[in-house]
Amino acid sequence: MGYFLRGAHIGPQTIIEISDARYELLANARRTLVDAGAFEQRYELLLGNFTAFEMFCAEVSLRGTFEFEFRYGKWAEVLSATNRHAINFLTTARLFADHVVRDFKHLALPESFSDAAKRLLSEAYETTLGYQFVCELRNHVQHRAVAIHGIKGRSKGASWSEASMIYCQKKLILEDRGTFKMRVLDQLEDHIDVLAMFRAYMASVSRVQLALRELIRQACADSREAMEAAMKDYASAQEKDETVRGRVIGLTAVKGEVGNFSDPVQLILEWDDARVAWRDKNSRAITLPKPDAKEG
Repeated sequence: MGYFLRGAHIGPQTIIEISDARYELLANARRTLVDAGAFEQRYELLLGNFTAFEMFCAEVSLRGTFEFEFRYGKWAEVLSATNRHAINFLTTARLFADHVVRDFKHLALPESFSDAAKRLLSEAYETTLGYQFVCELRNHVQHRAVAIHGIKGRSKGASWSEASMIYCQKKLILEDRGTFKMRVLDQLEDHIDVLAMFRAYMASVSRVQLALRELIRQACADSREAMEAAMKDYASAQEKDETVRGRVIGLTAVKGEVGNFSDPVQLILEWDDARVAWRDKNSRAITLPKPDAKEG
């Protein structure tokens, strides 16, 4: 059984023999980057739905400031759209929490990635009321009721973009509480500012994301380096042939013998560039805004 670097294409090429240890290193490197891509994509999806909710809330406030529209049908439409945005956010919040603990099982870390994720998420729950509320509301919406109960104005001192408060009403939750924890509800006003809760949740989750990213930072860098080295070695080997000089097309690490290869490991990195872009874009923790004017 041999191990090789070869381009997955038809045409002349110089195939490079590698050790079984290097093959396993490259296979592990790709697995690390695949997990890292999923890790960043889930956070990007969660952040995208949070941003959409923020922008929708701002639009509702601005329109409420400048437009006088009191028809029941209009507000029913607005409330329906508000629930759609809220449920999109709650769904991706659940996806993030459920999936992140399954990443990077193949990495040997001082603390397993799964254990670290569970610990950090548990700490976020215990220390942040907004995180607790989002978790409880997520379960409540899944089994009991809609997420948003109404919209009302804040005091005259509120900014145009936050003139309206989108809320859940605690007494309505209590009427069909299910498993919604009383220790969470007891800390909340009757009209619960959902945007404030979502912001607190995202601020907490962003810190979890940064902490977890740091745990796998070196593994990701090493993985890219291993794959870049394989691409460089393969490209250099092609220099002897004028027809394929420097080309790296569909590079793979494979097992087997010439003419009978198996278990290809793709070694192209363009797809991982998206993960790097998400990492760089989302490299700062979310901070909560200063307290707004009190609601009216």
